[in-house]
Amino acid sequence: MAKKFTPRRRLRYRPESTSVATIHMDDRSSGLKIAALIENESYQGCCLLTLKDHAFKFDHPYRISLTNELDLQAEVRWMKRVGDVALLVGFEYLDK
Repeated sequence: MAKKFTPRRRLRYRPESTSVATIHMDDRSSGLKIAALIENESYQGCCLLTLKDHAFKFDHPYRISLTNELDLQAEVRWMKRVGDVALLVGFEYLDK
């Protein structure tokens, strides 16, 4: 039986290939910050490409700084390994 196609709820936008986001792993301003490439963005969240050596937690609030100087609170909704060193991380924004 063929798998049923489920359309996405929101359109995804692909930014320029050099668009970078900063993931703040800690709520404190002195906490660990990780740079990530922006794979795509939507109204409800974004997909970021980063190194896999970072321990992301589901349902943990992170602060994401996008290139347009926008800081948003977000939670991890999914993760997918890409090769041996990279990780795609899907975030859902908490501030809408």
